[in-house]
Amino acid sequence: MTAGLLDMIKLNSVIAILLIALVFTGISAVSTCSAEEIIKNEIYNYSNNEHFTQNVLINLQVDAEYTGEHLFKVLEEFERRGYTTTIYVTGTFVNNNGSTIQQIYENGHEIAFHGWITQEQLETMDYTTQKERLNSAKNLVEANSGHVVGFRPQYFSQNGETYVILDSLNISYNCGFISDLKYISGHENDTKPYLVTDHNFYAVPVSSYRTLEKTIYLCDASASKKYKLNGTEWYSILKSEFDECTENEDPMIVVLHPWITGNETTGYWQAFTQFLNYTEDKNTSIVTTKELVDYYIGKPIPTIQHETPESPAFEAIYAIICILFYIYIVRKGK
Repeated sequence: MTAGLLDMIKLNSVIAILLIALVFTGISAVSTCSAEEIIKNEIYNYSNNEHFTQNVLINLQVDAEYTGEHLFKVLEEFERRGYTTTIYVTGTFVNNNGSTIQQIYENGHEIAFHGWITQEQLETMDYTTQKERLNSAKNLVEANSGHVVGFRPQYFSQNGETYVILDSLNISYNCGFISDLKYISGHENDTKPYLVTDHNFYAVPVSSYRTLEKTIYLCDASASKKYKLNGTEWYSILKSEFDECTENEDPMIVVLHPWITGNETTGYWQAFTQFLNYTEDKNTSIVTTKELVDYYIGKPIPTIQHETPESPAFEAIYAIICILFYIYIVRKGK
């Protein structure tokens, strides 16, 4: 066997090894891309819109304390637009309307619990009473839906004992807070979910809007009853708060009551649909409360690459192969 032939065999062996390495590098790169695509799809599915954006996430919480056409009207509007939301229910409501909750849950909405009964104030109760009520409510809600991870107290009424009970119930988030108005010390101006010190759940502050005279938290019941706002004024506040959230890249969290927002005679239905129309073509996503919390506690949007990424190793091996191929051609010519 000639020396030239031996050299060619050796060179071919080296090239073969490098080609194998190149293939595995390419597979790894493609796998990385595929994994990123999977993450992207999960995030797309995680939101209710065509994309999950880093700009404004809107969480429109619905309190279902009464049945009737208004509740279904509001939910049907969400569903018609391809959105899902979070429904907050009391134990007594579920006890009387189990099939309704099951249907809402099957339609893709998140179910969170809102205490045992409408108008209860937990901070007036001792630990034992609170625990009995909250435990019973959560169990009843879960019996008619999936695993419950969210809570909001009636009238934002809660105390340190409530927090301990929520930990024991494995609650992930608590919406009993209002930005600028009701907060954990040190989080006065927080607009995003934050972990409550010494506890296992996240505080989710409902948004508030500052006017020259007052701070209004974004709840249709408070807006209509306490501040006597008509539908036009309510829409103006929703729009202004959204615009501020867009500028600051803050989430927007609103509490809705179907017997107010779903009632066309109040003007709040028109404000609601007008607001959805206004935000529909903006850089936003309508999300459930759980989706909102999950996003802010560690589900950032990855940089999605639609082509196989070229890593430094990929480029280096490619360059070596080109050099060896050139040497092979030169020697063959000799």
